[in-house]
Amino acid sequence: MRIHKTAVPTTLGNPEISWYDFELVLSNKYPFRDPMIICHTEFAPSILSLNDGRDLFNEVVGEGGWKVGHKMYSLIQLIPEFIAEMYLIEDDFYIIGTFHLGQVYNLRQFVHEDKQSVIYAC
Repeated sequence: MRIHKTAVPTTLGNPEISWYDFELVLSNKYPFRDPMIICHTEFAPSILSLNDGRDLFNEVVGEGGWKVGHKMYSLIQLIPEFIAEMYLIEDDFYIIGTFHLGQVYNLRQFVHEDKQSVIYAC
């Protein structure tokens, strides 16, 4: 899903970004199990990179959590507010999202040009 920058209620956003890409992943137990929300846009390099495959559902929805009666439309409406909140985070140690066992990760997502990290072929 793509969210245009005009839908995000903040003036702190990165001016180079026009669209924010997110993915909603539904399990085979949906709607009895909450969906996963995964970010595919590196929208603020000064804070934690959120486009590494972590599940952001709990941070997007907040304290209320998932209920069977929730609609996808209402969930999608929460994402622009979440993006705006991420621009306000200054603490790099703030824990955001959840990694799940069995998820597929692209190791290139963990390599940044400003860090000295290398991926070697096996």
